[in-house]
Amino acid sequence: MIQAITHVLSKIEVNICLCAPTGKAAKRLDNIPSLKNLKPTTIHWLLEKLKNSTQSKIDVLIIDEFSMVDVKLMSQIIDLIKPEKMLIMIGDANQLPSVSSGQVF
Repeated sequence: MIQAITHVLSKIEVNICLCAPTGKAAKRLDNIPSLKNLKPTTIHWLLEKLKNSTQSKIDVLIIDEFSMVDVKLMSQIIDLIKPEKMLIMIGDANQLPSVSSGQVF
């Protein structure tokens, strides 16, 4: 699904950022050849990187395994995304729930 979404978005030339809650999940995304150029990372690493940046160049943020995101992390993600930008949350019923409080998905 992520491959299809990024393929369509690449046609309209938007800046796509791809991340996941864990390093293992981000590494799985990085192992997919068509996604490698997006440099998938963890949500926490992305937040830290953007906190130290003066300008966010993210038009579309795609987060895989979103069921693992808790309320606190969701709040940080919302603060990151500007209202005119797009957030795509991907997950399924078979994924692990968040470890901390709240099941955002």
